[in-house]
Amino acid sequence: MFFQQSLMEMQKRRRTLLEPEVRYFIKQIMTGLYYLHGRKIIHRDLKLGNIFINEQMNLKLGDFGLATQCNTSSSKRLYAVLKLKTFLTQFLNMT
Repeated sequence: MFFQQSLMEMQKRRRTLLEPEVRYFIKQIMTGLYYLHGRKIIHRDLKLGNIFINEQMNLKLGDFGLATQCNTSSSKRLYAVLKLKTFLTQFLNMT
C-alpha cells in the first residue's frame, strides 16, 4: 500500500475537509494511538504532516523520531499513557 501524501498536503490543496471524512480520519488516528499506547509508545510529534494518506483514504502514522517508550521508571508518562488508553478504549467503543 503506497501512501502518497500527508494530511497537511491534502489540507493545503483542498483547504477544507468534509465532516464524514474528518470522522473517518479521527477514528483511524485514534485506532493507531490505541495500538501505540497499548505497547507503551508515545509518538510526541503528532501533526498533519506526520499522518499519511493513500488513495483509499487509509491513514498511517509516521515520523517516530521523537517517539519514546514508557517503562516502569517513568511513572508519570506511564500514567498518562494508561489514562489516554482508557479514553481511547471508551471512544472506540462509542463509534
